[in-house]
Amino acid sequence: MSSEPPPRPRLALIISTLLGAAFLSALDSNIVATALPTIAGEMKGFSRLAWVTTAYIVTSTISSIILAKLSDLYGRRPILLITIGLFVAGSLLCGAAQSVEQLIAFRAVQGLGGGGILSIVFAVLGDLVPPIERSKYSGYFSIVFASGGVLGPLLGGLIVDHWSWRWIFLINLPLGLVVMLVISHALRIPKPHREVHIDYSGALVLSVMLAAFMIGLEQSPTRGWRDGLVLGLFAVAVIGLAVFIRVEQKAREPIIPLHLFRSRLVICVSMLAMLLGAILFALGLYFALFFQDVRFVSPTTSGLRLLPQVIAMTLVALVA
Repeated sequence: MSSEPPPRPRLALIISTLLGAAFLSALDSNIVATALPTIAGEMKGFSRLAWVTTAYIVTSTISSIILAKLSDLYGRRPILLITIGLFVAGSLLCGAAQSVEQLIAFRAVQGLGGGGILSIVFAVLGDLVPPIERSKYSGYFSIVFASGGVLGPLLGGLIVDHWSWRWIFLINLPLGLVVMLVISHALRIPKPHREVHIDYSGALVLSVMLAAFMIGLEQSPTRGWRDGLVLGLFAVAVIGLAVFIRVEQKAREPIIPLHLFRSRLVICVSMLAMLLGAILFALGLYFALFFQDVRFVSPTTSGLRLLPQVIAMTLVALVA
């Protein structure tokens, strides 16, 4: 799907817009961290509090793979517009939620769009930028992704302290609509001209496998690692992995081409990315709660205490 690079002014506009979209997606993975105590107090849902974050992470993990594959089949621009539309719609619904159950469900919708955004913007970058410049632009996206994940608690704290927690989600609407408008007019990547075969079985098995594994991880600290539900979820994940490998070996257009994992480089980079993501999410979420519930500081102060990490990560990403 590669094409001639667009003129520099249009490329700068597209890259800036994609950076904005990536920032929104990364921001919303952790922006609710400092607002969770306030939301739980207002909606009286402390027992289900963790699901507000878990719902987003589970669906975004699943959609990041499936929607990226659909963009290979149907073109980057239409699938990217759909993902941003899902994210904006989910944000609007979250801002209007009247119960914890509604908020969890709407965060799942928001995660479907958020996960697709992060994966597709990197694919678009590969289509637009020649390999010799790709690492430089990837560095910009790394800075935005890391900054969004860590600045989320700070921005969430500022909003909670000065406005309603609902604006944590509603602020996504204007920027998301601007991103959709720019992409619809400026992004021009040729659509693939080939017969489309969608791997429905692979997508279904992958979704069940990832959901079972991540929900099992989420439930294990409270229920215990030997709890029947937790063990059952992990068993579903292991069986799902075996079935997924079998399905992908026979698929005409697999969701994940298994031959990629014959490369040691692909395996190592994937593991490093997983570890980095786990660290970033954990620091942003749990430190924000620790500062408020243990150190009893304001949401804004809680977010400010994470700023040194953002500064350090930005400097290192630029140098790297």
